[in-house]
Amino acid sequence: MLKLWGNRCAVSDSETLDAIRASHIKPWRSSTDKERLDPKNGLPLIASLDALFDAGLISFDESGKLIVSSMLRAKERDIFGINNASLKRMPAQETLECLTYHRNHIFHK
Repeated sequence: MLKLWGNRCAVSDSETLDAIRASHIKPWRSSTDKERLDPKNGLPLIASLDALFDAGLISFDESGKLIVSSMLRAKERDIFGINNASLKRMPAQETLECLTYHRNHIFHK
């Protein structure tokens, strides 16, 4: 999955691999064995973004723009530096399908 994103965070462009997590889009517990191992069911995210993504506090729309849950206050958005963030490039169609699942089942609007 890292190779698909140039060995960097899909949002921040960080190359600090020690701070990047392989974040499953469709959670491990909800995925088939094939989906669990599919690199297109993942995003490399720096640890703070990974935590927000797993908690359903952020997701990505069909154009790759980061969307933020109404549960995350404006001050917190500033702290995490997520205002106007987006994926650095358009993901594969399979990744977009996984992101639809994330928006519909994990993300807290």
